[in-house]
Amino acid sequence: MNLQSTNKFAFFTEKHRKLVTFLCYLVPFAVLGGYLVSIILRGLTIPATGYYLIQYLYTYDHGFVARGFVGEAISWFFDTVSDKLTEQVSTLFAVLLTVSLSLCIGKALSKTKDKPEHFFIVAVLSILICICPVGFPHYCIDDRMDKLTWALALFGVFLAGKKYAIWLVPALCVLATLVNPVFLFTSMILTSIILLYNFYTSNFSLKNGIVCAVSYISMIALGLYSLISEKKLGFESPNEMVDFYFSRYDGTISETLYNTFVNGWLVDYFEDAAGIIEFCHQLYFSDNGSAFVIDLIFLMIPTYTLTSLFWKSCIKVSDNKFHRFIFFLCAISPIVYFPIVFLILQSSKYFYNNLFVQMALMIFFVSQNDCAVTDTFKKAFEWIKNHLIISVCAAIYFLSVVIL
Repeated sequence: MNLQSTNKFAFFTEKHRKLVTFLCYLVPFAVLGGYLVSIILRGLTIPATGYYLIQYLYTYDHGFVARGFVGEAISWFFDTVSDKLTEQVSTLFAVLLTVSLSLCIGKALSKTKDKPEHFFIVAVLSILICICPVGFPHYCIDDRMDKLTWALALFGVFLAGKKYAIWLVPALCVLATLVNPVFLFTSMILTSIILLYNFYTSNFSLKNGIVCAVSYISMIALGLYSLISEKKLGFESPNEMVDFYFSRYDGTISETLYNTFVNGWLVDYFEDAAGIIEFCHQLYFSDNGSAFVIDLIFLMIPTYTLTSLFWKSCIKVSDNKFHRFIFFLCAISPIVYFPIVFLILQSSKYFYNNLFVQMALMIFFVSQNDCAVTDTFKKAFEWIKNHLIISVCAAIYFLSVVIL
């Protein structure tokens, strides 16, 4: 009798656990998926416009071109590209982002469901990732390829912990680099650090080591080749390049937009390094230097000071050199994205990209029950309790400047 009762209790406990796990995945899908559906039904998705339209028109007909994979893939099925088609493809990428983000959040929530404190941390950080100005809502209605590179990176994160599917991660990294080499400066950081962490926690297993090495080498090699190939497309002038790729566009281009493409390609494909540096200098220090300085002082420095202190505490708690090295990489990861900030006049966008990486890494380590990270969060909560006024003021500041 007692044995039967025990078995029944165990059965219902396991059934309850499965239900909770299911809900951990269902809630992110319902919230993020519902938001995406509402965007689509309200007609807020837009076709590709401006400079980013070209990524839907590139092909490899004239040689390998960076950021050309999507356009090349479209050319396999369609001879021409219309505005409606770019809107549909962009919406598909938003769906992939929704699925990948929901899977990663659901996985982290399910792994922490037995520890309320850890579950709370994962839930709060997940919400912050979704409500940032250049966050999930922005990517869903944006026409750039960022949503696709983030989706591929998050699929890689989700599969990195799988026994067999982990072998797909290098292919996802390569695909993301083909979509846009800027991936190397943004979400690639998240995938790379998680692969390295898995290599460490698997006692440096051969399988994880191979996956890690192949991913790193292929991404770096392809990224370097992309830079070289941009100068070897064989076009005599930017005008010839515009006319070639836009011959597939089933739409009209105004003279202003045509000149925008010509000037953009003049910098990207025809200027030497000195010309590009001069162009960037003009953007930052002549045309829009004040905006960058404001972002640097009020956005980047305060945020990265806090994240650096967090990872520094993790390093102190850990007693393993390789473990500490991983946290050191987390701390210095913002350095990787600074070159792209100076080359592209979108400092806020890439700041938020790296902020996502920082928060996503914290979510991942908490879901792995990493003692160094969870202990650091406990210390942080204790500090907040003991310095409540300072903490409230800091929270208000970051909510107004970083989040809002």
